[in-house]
Amino acid sequence: MNTRQWRNLMNAINNERCILLLGPAVASTKQNGNWQPLTQAFAHYLAKELDYEGITYDASMRDDLVYIMQRFMTIPGVLQTDPADEAKAFYQKNAFKANSILENLANLPFHLIINSTPDDLTAQAFKAAGKYQLQHTYYNFRKEDKNLVIPDFSKDKPLVYNLLGHYKDPDSLVLTESDRIKFVSNVVRNEPRIPVSITSEFDERKTYLFVGFNWDEWPLRLLLTSLNLGRSLAAYSPQTAIYKISPFAQEFFSAQFKFQFIDHHIEDFVVELQDKYTTTFVPVPQPLPSEPLNVFISYAKEDETYRDQLITNLALLEQKAYINIWHEGMIQFGQDKAEVIQQKLEDADLILLLVSADFLATDFSYAEHLALAYLRQRQDEVDIVPIIIRNSDWEQADFARFPLILPSGTYPVNSNFWNSPDDAYTDIVENLRSLIVQRLRVG
Repeated sequence: MNTRQWRNLMNAINNERCILLLGPAVASTKQNGNWQPLTQAFAHYLAKELDYEGITYDASMRDDLVYIMQRFMTIPGVLQTDPADEAKAFYQKNAFKANSILENLANLPFHLIINSTPDDLTAQAFKAAGKYQLQHTYYNFRKEDKNLVIPDFSKDKPLVYNLLGHYKDPDSLVLTESDRIKFVSNVVRNEPRIPVSITSEFDERKTYLFVGFNWDEWPLRLLLTSLNLGRSLAAYSPQTAIYKISPFAQEFFSAQFKFQFIDHHIEDFVVELQDKYTTTFVPVPQPLPSEPLNVFISYAKEDETYRDQLITNLALLEQKAYINIWHEGMIQFGQDKAEVIQQKLEDADLILLLVSADFLATDFSYAEHLALAYLRQRQDEVDIVPIIIRNSDWEQADFARFPLILPSGTYPVNSNFWNSPDDAYTDIVENLRSLIVQRLRVG
């Protein structure tokens, strides 16, 4: 890219005129120590089932999810709902940690992100970058959600829109070739429609950044036409290691949609984009204030061990005077428990809820004060972060809708998902550090 192209792209991002579109090569998972696109990893996951069932397939097509899914459907006894159930099980286990590409993109002020994989990784990356007011929703090509209301979005309150559904809603997933045909047909016919607040963003003044797409796939041409991208101001697409664009596709998209295919691999391009944007637009951070944030830890008595482990992992932040931790176990003999808790909650800048079945069942003496804390959070006076430490029915609780819930993927600290509790606490502290530093600089 030349200097003018870089400048135009950065200005478009900064002025909310650039829409980020993420292809299947971006969202990835670690397999045997290496990052692999989730769609490929899912295809390999299904291929193992084909091997087990004795179903033949072309081994050279093992990375192609649509092909492998079609072969999967030939397994005797497989139901039409099985692909979605397999996808849900796979993504719940594997879509939990954003890679460096997503982390770098999340540091840029995109206001609208169209995601082509059915996971939460993009949303998690943007929240980890401090964008806690982010909105995340998805398209269901089978039925319209008439109750869906999308508030105004901006670079401070970005929207991540999963175009191909979400794994937690199996009916919304686009997995087989017949699903893809119906999906494209429904998008073109606008039945069900993509929300107008999203489609209206696609106009002649916009710039588009496409990252991680396979441009030789036929649905893209119809999809881009239906979204009016033929009127784009500019569209950029860096190279991907796994999808090599054919000369025909490059010529077609360059002529039809004004695409500029960039001779940079995704990783290098994203790093350079972030560096250039930071140099141009981001002011030098001011020194952090000397006053630490007051952190209140709420927990059940049965979870004191988890409380102590968390405090140990937060020790460095406390030693650096970023935070000052308080919990109920620090009440002194003779102090009025209710009064102390009330005062500490009122003084808190960050409240951590250690969530377990015991936590949910506890008859808190300060329940009313926590309710007041929820009100303070809505006024941006305090951050409340639930930390899932043990399995429980927490998704029915009021805090289930909070913008940040840890660890990433909401896998409990004690679950087998983590190699050890240390991995879970490392994830928790990394996310809390970003939140703490942001609040210190703002406050």
